Amino acid sequence: MRLKYGHGETIPAGYYLRNDTWGIVCVPEDGALREGEDLTYYRVPLPVVLLLGPLAGLVWVFVYPLLGLSIVVYSAFRLVLAPLPWVYRRVSHRFAAPHGHR
Repeated sequence: MRLKYGHGETIPAGYYLRNDTWGIVCVPEDGALREGEDLTYYRVPLPVVLLLGPLAGLVWVFVYPLLGLSIVVYSAFRLVLAPLPWVYRRVSHRFAAPHGHR
C-alpha cells in the first residue's frame, strides 16, 4: 500500500495527512486530489487516526494551560523584581537568554 500521494493523483478512500497544515483530510470515495496544489498527502490508517486524535486533544488540554501559567509566573517575576535592582541583577541572569541569542 502506498502512503504518499501528490496533487492530481487518483487516491483510494481514507484519511490523509496534509503536509502544509498537518490536518487530517477525509476522502469518502476514490477520487483525484485537486489539481494545482503543490501538496503531499500521506495516508493514515484508521486505527492511528482513532488513537492519535484523542491523544492530541489530551496533550492540548494539559499543555496549553501550563504554557499560559508559565508566562504569567514569568511576567509576575519580572514585574515584582524589576524595581529591586540588586535582587533583579542577582537572579535575572539565571533566566536570561545566552549572550547573543536575543
